[in-house]
Amino acid sequence: MRAGPWQDPTNRCYALIQIAGCHRALSEYKRALERGREAHRLAKALHDDHLEAQAARTIGNAHFNMGEVAEAIPWYQRDVDLLRKLGDQERALGPALANLANAFGASGDFDKALECFEEGIELARDLGDKVGEASRLGGMGQVLGMMKRWKEAEATHLQALDISKAMANVPGVATQLALLAKVEDERGRFDKAIELAIDALTLFSEIGDRQGEARTLGNLGGYYLKTGKVSQAAKCFKQSQEIAAAISDRSVFEVAQRNLDLIARAGKQ
Repeated sequence: MRAGPWQDPTNRCYALIQIAGCHRALSEYKRALERGREAHRLAKALHDDHLEAQAARTIGNAHFNMGEVAEAIPWYQRDVDLLRKLGDQERALGPALANLANAFGASGDFDKALECFEEGIELARDLGDKVGEASRLGGMGQVLGMMKRWKEAEATHLQALDISKAMANVPGVATQLALLAKVEDERGRFDKAIELAIDALTLFSEIGDRQGEARTLGNLGGYYLKTGKVSQAAKCFKQSQEIAAAISDRSVFEVAQRNLDLIARAGKQ
């Protein structure tokens, strides 16, 4: 009797990684972690570096999504190390470096984050990967912002914006406009932040990026609140919450609810 696809160890490992991805998309991060660990054990037993790299990435993503950044870093590092070992995975290495950079940035290790982004940007340029270059420039800009290096952050986001515009990459343009809005907010330039956020929101709406809409509306509400435009802020938070509920984005929903509660409490004082 011939074994079915699930009995084949390699097919089973691939399937477990795909199932973990489905759990992650549903925000079921603990289940994603369980499937990722199962896939990793199987990949190790198979001595398959390619599968192990994917499984390590899956585990890292689950930890990162649960806010367990310290736990995510070694798995992301393992992914990068295995891809370097394989030697022919340049296109996969760039996103892996970005994952590691984001984890380092979230942990406060900004120098390592910048190193990873710089390597990823150089790799994207060597490959002619403009989308990857713009994405990693955007990530670097965010880290520079965390370091309060505002001028460098702005310049980096503008580079990414120019590349995205040249490619007519509307999602990329929207993302960089939203990130530039955050930089302007941190610099206290709230009117400029509002202008950029509205531009980003328009593009996210045009392309049907509901998560982009929800997040940008939440940010826009914060910018309005800082300029004393409470009714406009509340409207943005409410719209953000409605979209977040529709797409089951609990994180954005909860942030919007906290901001609405803050406005309500302030109104009673």
